[in-house]
Amino acid sequence: MTLKRLLTTLFVQILMASLGTALMAQDSTPKRVYKKASPSVVVIIALDESDKPIGLGSGFYIKPYLVATNLHVVRNATTVRVFTAVGRKAKKVKGVYAVSDKHDLALLKMEDAGSALSSAKSKLEVGDPIYAIGNPRGLEATLSTGIISALRVEDATSMYQITAPISPGSSGGPVLNSNSEVVGIATSQYREGQNLNFAVDIKHLKDLIASNMSDKDKGYALITPTRNPPAAKRTLAEIEGKTGLKFVKIPGGAFQMGSDDFPVEKPIHRVRLDGFWMSKNVVTVGQYEIFCKETNREMPNEPEYPAGNKFNEGWSKKDHPIVDVSWLDAKAYCAWAGVDLPTEAEWEYAARGGLEGKKYPWGDDFDRSKLRCSNKDLGDSGGTAAVGSYPVNGYGLHDMAGNVWQWCLDWYADKYNSNDTDNPKGATAGTYRVLRGGSWDIFNPIYFRCAYRNNYYIPSYRDNFYGFRCVFRVNSR
Repeated sequence: MTLKRLLTTLFVQILMASLGTALMAQDSTPKRVYKKASPSVVVIIALDESDKPIGLGSGFYIKPYLVATNLHVVRNATTVRVFTAVGRKAKKVKGVYAVSDKHDLALLKMEDAGSALSSAKSKLEVGDPIYAIGNPRGLEATLSTGIISALRVEDATSMYQITAPISPGSSGGPVLNSNSEVVGIATSQYREGQNLNFAVDIKHLKDLIASNMSDKDKGYALITPTRNPPAAKRTLAEIEGKTGLKFVKIPGGAFQMGSDDFPVEKPIHRVRLDGFWMSKNVVTVGQYEIFCKETNREMPNEPEYPAGNKFNEGWSKKDHPIVDVSWLDAKAYCAWAGVDLPTEAEWEYAARGGLEGKKYPWGDDFDRSKLRCSNKDLGDSGGTAAVGSYPVNGYGLHDMAGNVWQWCLDWYADKYNSNDTDNPKGATAGTYRVLRGGSWDIFNPIYFRCAYRNNYYIPSYRDNFYGFRCVFRVNSR
């Protein structure tokens, strides 16, 4: 073998060895990231005043006594329980240190210290690898890998769109780079789907920490969690005076619930309901502002759809429906007011307005003059309409079709329980809550039928088309 050939062979061997070492190092990155970061990740369970779970998510130590998570994970909680994702060791929570409603972030002040993760100093780019650790549906310390698929800005929040799946329960967990540094906070605020996974940029969390640090000793100032105490029993007149809502009496009775149009609307079954009172209109901007002022809550982000169409800028249209509210927001309002959200059965019964078996609140023929909806293209109606702009149904209710989707009390199930026929409250557990009624941005008549129930989202989800109305049940008072 000539010297030249020998040197060439040796060079190739060295090159292959180097490539193999690099590939092995690359392959070991997920293990290394997981080993370093997972001890800092926690499971978060939010409980209401009855000790019932209302939120499940993830979090992580970003400082020795600070745990970061999504605000929607702990919103409206009376108690927050925290466990390490590895080993499930309980960690004591002192309270809420700081929150950012705008960026969906919360910082919990802890009594028990934890191993803090480092924040990334540089921003990632499209195509860079990322690693997410969370607790999807409570399955502790689950690692998922992916890449940055896009850089987004949503309502002034910088976000990474990522291919690593973020499921309910993973919200609030860390999204890390190859150096085990936090680049973002996973969120499932947005609708699930292939590659529709997002992380809030770590810069917003660093800003939140910096803006609340004590100048004296860089310690942790404690903010007591805002809680809505159980509302005292009030008369209907007191509720109307407090909220500005007007209620109409819905007589008790029975009706055929559901339809054969879609599987999720089956089976058609007979349901009996006690009488109840329902708000004549959906909750308006002005009425929701009263609630926010009394409870020190921020108003939702101003609605905008499509891009550039700020259809209620500055929330100036006080008599329009409040939108961009989650199921949790709606429930908090109801707790403050002393009312509740309607069950699906109550909502559909009220929407029919006494017309047995009809498709729409006014009959079987679709009529765009009777509701706020778009005409040919999504959003071409321009936005919401003032409540009371369209005719009432047989029970004296406005907007039981169109204007805004309306949150219902029930958990979503793929079909009805036909044996649950007496004041049914739907499934006892689930992942999603149901919306009814259709909204201003859509045009297909299917969505405005009284029986339509295929719109459902996680309780923390908000959008420009979602609002709610309230019920007052005499028998529960």
